[in-house]
Amino acid sequence: MGKLKILHILNTDGFSGAENVAITMIRHYREWVDATYMSLDGKIRDNLRECGIKYYPVRKLSVVNIKKAIYDVRPDLIHAHDYTASTLAALTGTKTAIISHLHNNAPWIRKKCIKSLSFLAACHKSSRILTVSDCIMREYVFGKYFSGKTQMIGNPIDVSSIRKRADDKNWEKNYDVAFLGRLASPKNPLLFLEIMKMVKERKKDLRIVLIGDGPMRAEAVEKTRELGLTDNVEFTGFRKNPYPILKKAKILCMPSSYEGYGLAAVEALALGKPVVSSGAGGLPEIVDRSCGRICRRKEEYVEVIRSMLDNDALYSQMSSNACARAEELDNVSGYAGGMVRIYRECLER
Repeated sequence: MGKLKILHILNTDGFSGAENVAITMIRHYREWVDATYMSLDGKIRDNLRECGIKYYPVRKLSVVNIKKAIYDVRPDLIHAHDYTASTLAALTGTKTAIISHLHNNAPWIRKKCIKSLSFLAACHKSSRILTVSDCIMREYVFGKYFSGKTQMIGNPIDVSSIRKRADDKNWEKNYDVAFLGRLASPKNPLLFLEIMKMVKERKKDLRIVLIGDGPMRAEAVEKTRELGLTDNVEFTGFRKNPYPILKKAKILCMPSSYEGYGLAAVEALALGKPVVSSGAGGLPEIVDRSCGRICRRKEEYVEVIRSMLDNDALYSQMSSNACARAEELDNVSGYAGGMVRIYRECLER
């Protein structure tokens, strides 16, 4: 049997969690799949060029543009990433099989609204609905009607690649606590800064780094000034390869209000960084007490972070446990093969 032709569709132009998953997947199943990556034209172009991945850029993701891509690429199957891409692909009326791949549990999925009702079209049309954690379709207001075609697959984790990329460049500065992710409300950067303010009360020389960019950047910078953290905090902006910076931090703090899988947590663990996080999305399935903590209140974050920074023996043990936990989660080879099996099952049906 020849290679499958797969059209991946994403409604973004940058590189973050979902994009990382799609690219990792494509890189590891080249033997069986001829993949094309369709998305908004933007920064992602550089990432795709480096990986040698076929790119189909568009100015706007729309039904018309997806129809044109289907005509041009002639895929055996469409792999639509997240709600918008899945809904638009379904609305094309194509007879090509569609997989809807959900990378996060957006807050609107919990209630009946235009977005949740629109996504119904994608659910009906999709041959399979893939999720990165069980909570996504469980929280979707109409999710129970599609349990028969829903499958939780997590994320592809390539620990060796993360560690290799962390060694690509030397980053001179060291940090106590890192934030890694978009500076946007789901990641709670302002809460992160409030937690850091409380930690600083007993550690005046606390070194903090926020890796990432987003719509709340200006607000986060102003919050840093208001809290008197200007001398403690560094904003690095978006980094195509954030791992060399993350490697120079001791702890990753993730007070997210919602997550899909929580890939940043695994990336930190792979580099031996304990993770102190909320219980959003798939984080409880990643972080356990051996390598971090799940926290509900600001005071819990502060207590745990202080204990690790103040106790070298405790930190050393949790750092070692973090590496071990990442090894347990490493699954990239099996993930790629499993995805190909899912493709073939959908086509056979």
